[in-house]
Amino acid sequence: MQKYLWLKLSIGAIVLFAFAVGTAVSADNDCDPNYKDVELYLCKADRVSYKVGLKQDDIATCVENKKLNVTGCEVEPVKDGGNLGTTIYMLGNLKKDYDIDRFEFQCEPETGRRMGGMKTASFDKWMHPNYFPTKTPGKYSEDRNAMFDKDMAKKGRKLIGQNRSVFFTSPDPSIMKYDKQVCQFFNASTGKVAFKFSWSTDAGAKKVMGESADEPKKEEGKSSPMDNIKGIFDMK
Repeated sequence: MQKYLWLKLSIGAIVLFAFAVGTAVSADNDCDPNYKDVELYLCKADRVSYKVGLKQDDIATCVENKKLNVTGCEVEPVKDGGNLGTTIYMLGNLKKDYDIDRFEFQCEPETGRRMGGMKTASFDKWMHPNYFPTKTPGKYSEDRNAMFDKDMAKKGRKLIGQNRSVFFTSPDPSIMKYDKQVCQFFNASTGKVAFKFSWSTDAGAKKVMGESADEPKKEEGKSSPMDNIKGIFDMK
């Protein structure tokens, strides 16, 4: 009797395991294998002040720049749009064609710009913290863009799709009609997904774009968001 019970339990465990594996394989089959080597980074933007001689100036830059975790083709949820919005950009193999323009960016629900949420947009490479004005004195935005491309090429990497990054702004609470959103890059001809993105108010997306406009500048002796930031080229 005990041997029979043990056999039934073993068979049940095997069936459950096979089901779990089958489900995982099914989910992976939705993902385009061409994008397995792509890394995604999050740039949370804000304005940061700096001095050029006696002149005080400020510029929009990535005050947070970090690599995102990706499971299959599902990107970890975005938690906060920040004060000036958050951009997710893709880095891939320099010599590889990802054909990102064949992928449609779809969202559920679809939203207007005023309501916040996710849209496709360009990533301004000069905003990367490695090219902050104090680190690249005397350079213009186009110079910093070229420096980004050159540094990436040295590592065999490139930005995928200048206008195909994902821009996220936290929804305006006064007109918000939704509390979560799921988006994806979808290729209708293959039925494959490059990446899936998501956010929800439960994850902490509660700020409104533009809140920083009247915020005070950095005071003498106080730390700046730039003081502790690490760039992608500082990561091992």
